[in-house]
Amino acid sequence: MLSWGKKIFMLARPLSGRRLGVMLALSAGIFLTSFFSSYAAVVHGTVTDPLGAPIAGATVALVSRSQVIAQSATQHDGTYRLTTSVRGRFYVLASAGTFKQVSTQSFYAGPVDAHQEDIVMEPAVVRQEIVVSATGTPTPQAQLGPSVSVQRNPEFRNRIDLVDPLRQSPGVFLVQQGQYGGLASLFVRGGSSSSNQVNLDGVPIDDIGGVFDLSNVSTMGVEKLELYRGPNSVLYGSDAASSVLNLSTPRGSTAFPSLFYEGDYGNLTTFRNQLQLGGTHNKIDYYGGFSAFQSNNDLPMDKYHDDTASGNLGYAFNAATQIRVTARNSDSASGTPGPIDFYGIPNAGKQSDQDTYLSGTIDSQTSEAWHNMVRYGMARKREEDVNFYAAGIPITTTVDGYTSTNY
Repeated sequence: MLSWGKKIFMLARPLSGRRLGVMLALSAGIFLTSFFSSYAAVVHGTVTDPLGAPIAGATVALVSRSQVIAQSATQHDGTYRLTTSVRGRFYVLASAGTFKQVSTQSFYAGPVDAHQEDIVMEPAVVRQEIVVSATGTPTPQAQLGPSVSVQRNPEFRNRIDLVDPLRQSPGVFLVQQGQYGGLASLFVRGGSSSSNQVNLDGVPIDDIGGVFDLSNVSTMGVEKLELYRGPNSVLYGSDAASSVLNLSTPRGSTAFPSLFYEGDYGNLTTFRNQLQLGGTHNKIDYYGGFSAFQSNNDLPMDKYHDDTASGNLGYAFNAATQIRVTARNSDSASGTPGPIDFYGIPNAGKQSDQDTYLSGTIDSQTSEAWHNMVRYGMARKREEDVNFYAAGIPITTTVDGYTSTNY
């Protein structure tokens, strides 16, 4: 009894300042650890059909590294809420009734982050896209009145450039002079070829005045092309008097580095090599690609080559704020044989293009009704015409004592 009473007396003694500080620090650490681990990420949003009607009872799952972290069903108004104690990179997987299963783009969520992810379901027999050309913000295609054509990379992956994919769009007339490397101009619904606004990741890349040559835009590094067929000068200015063509660069999505290579070879010494690398790591997503294409074409002195490099790097400060940098560089050159069909003698020259595009974006979602974005864009385009030597039959003429030689 005396021993037990002594122990009680010792515990009841007032704590010293040092001991009290240590206990308070330990208590605060335990509380914060428990708090952050219990509420690492809250993902919420609304599930709707293409027309905007809410879908009740849809199964919504939060997935990280191929594992379902949390799962729920949407309410009568289509809303859902998923809470997890895991921090990292996630994506939302949604399925319902006669709709296709839809997965969102991956995102990062950290301690006490609240991330909004609205999902638009697609009917099982109809493909619907989220487009930005008409309104400037992501909007389901079914909710728009204007005509918009969308093609994703798997639909044109076996094409060298964007000339053939764009020809598949209704109301479009695309003219290319000659073969690979020849000037390619886009005419939409009878409009001029200089009346098309061309954007890459939201940054205008057409020449001053609206002229743009599509012949040297490789399909490598293009995740999606979106063609708004009609004028939209309210959003994009006078260059968009006929159409708006939006191109986007892929983003890394896998939890591990994903390496992809493909190559092919054909006649006329035509070959292509393409290498792409992408993935995610915690707050970072990355993508990089390089392609090399060459063809002799079927005319003398008409060789064409195009080397393209593309990159996309993103960093998420938290679920609401991220910074992203994209870059693309293309070096191409094509021979200029001239009117060989008339004279049978090719001109010994070439035209080369060096195009560099860069964009930087800071994106922040302050609240559901307030979105902030700061974007910087740069386009650097160089063209060069070279004649290596005079080609043809020399013709010497003398006028007023002056002699000149043409070929």
